[in-house]
Amino acid sequence: MPFYQLVAMDLDGTLLSRDTIITSRTQKALQDCADAGIKVIFASGRMLSSIMRVAGNASYLAGVIAYNGALIAEWPSGRIVRERPIPNATAHRLVADLKKSGVHINIYINDTLYLEEFNEAARNYCRNTVVEPSFAKFDELLHRGEPNPTKILIIGLPEVLDVMTEEYRDRYPELHVTKSRPYFLEFTASG
Repeated sequence: MPFYQLVAMDLDGTLLSRDTIITSRTQKALQDCADAGIKVIFASGRMLSSIMRVAGNASYLAGVIAYNGALIAEWPSGRIVRERPIPNATAHRLVADLKKSGVHINIYINDTLYLEEFNEAARNYCRNTVVEPSFAKFDELLHRGEPNPTKILIIGLPEVLDVMTEEYRDRYPELHVTKSRPYFLEFTASG
């Protein structure tokens, strides 16, 4: 039995190259881990479909943790093993609060990215994650019986998000609030 039984790795800023790919050298190292009996897991704030696109047909992968831990899926099927969504009532309250702050908002439901507007922040985000968004009015989306959101992400100025991080942790103790990048603040269900 190998000394390590599992290795979990982030993608953005860690495993992916600047071109947002897994280089052949890195893929070989990951395959060597799998061949030695070590389970390889990708753990990311990305959507499941975005992780699967990046991973391609990676035979070394044992599973995927997406949305900063809010969703766990098998590989390569993508079958969801566990998902902890944000209750719609909480999401509705949160989105109403966030809209007052003037930040860009992304909502993720059923592995689909929903936007109200396609501004520069949205364009950059979609380009970097290679995600095609859907468009909806958030009030309608959260009220029409859709499943609960897996994650809500906002994009804003770092100094604004620094202040919002503590404020929203206090205001929403039922949520996990993570500043994953200087311009990103992410909300998932606690637990």
